[in-house]
Amino acid sequence: MAGFTRGGSARLVNDSSFGYELDRSRKQAADAEAAVRGTESQARELVRADSRAERDRRAAEAEVRARDVRLQRALEEVERYKQLLSDVRAQRQKVHLEAARALQFSEEEFIKTLEMGAA
Repeated sequence: MAGFTRGGSARLVNDSSFGYELDRSRKQAADAEAAVRGTESQARELVRADSRAERDRRAAEAEVRARDVRLQRALEEVERYKQLLSDVRAQRQKVHLEAARALQFSEEEFIKTLEMGAA
């Protein structure tokens, strides 16, 4: 019986050692699964953040394009007004020259009239 007891207790030690290893392996597996779930959750959040960032980038680009179009239109309008102002100034100068000629002609006629009346 001594041999049976010895072998039986060795098996108990092996069984409890195996149970301990099994518990430790289960705990490691549970920890690994929790880490995987955490990593997957982080990955999903990063994908969401990337989608938001891409959407924000596209919106910002659209806003910049719209602003550029408005700026270009404003610049074109400024150029049209500059040309219009230049045309108006040239017309004003032309009117002044014509008025000056007319005044000079009137002065010459007035002087001739005075000279004829004095003679």
